[in-house]
Amino acid sequence: MTPEQLKRWKKDILARLDILKSKARQARHYLEANSLPELKDTSDISDAWLRVRERFPDDLKPPPVNDLGRHLAFAMPHDFSDIESLDIPAIESSIESATAATVTSLSKTSWRRSTPT
Repeated sequence: MTPEQLKRWKKDILARLDILKSKARQARHYLEANSLPELKDTSDISDAWLRVRERFPDDLKPPPVNDLGRHLAFAMPHDFSDIESLDIPAIESSIESATAATVTSLSKTSWRRSTPT
C-alpha cells in the first residue's frame, strides 16, 4: 500500500468508525428513551462493525477489541456508551499509531529506493 492509499484508507476507516459510534449513540438514546434494559436486535450495529473489520488490509489488522464484542453481546445502554466513549476511541488511536508507523516505514523505503548507490 502506498502512502497515498494508506491516507485514503485511514480517512475511509475513520469515517466508518464514526458511523459505528453514531449507531451506538442512537441505540443508547433509544434504550434510554424507551426505558428498555437491552437492545434485542443488534444486527445493524454488528454489521457496521463487520464492515469496518472487512476494510482492514491483510498487513494491518484491526486491534483486538474484545470489549466491543462483549458490549455488542450484552447490548445494554451502558454498553453502547462504552462503545462510543471507550472502544471506538481505542480503535481510532490504534489506527493512528499503526498508520503513522507504516507511513514512516514506507517513506524510508521509498527514500532508500530513490537514493543513488
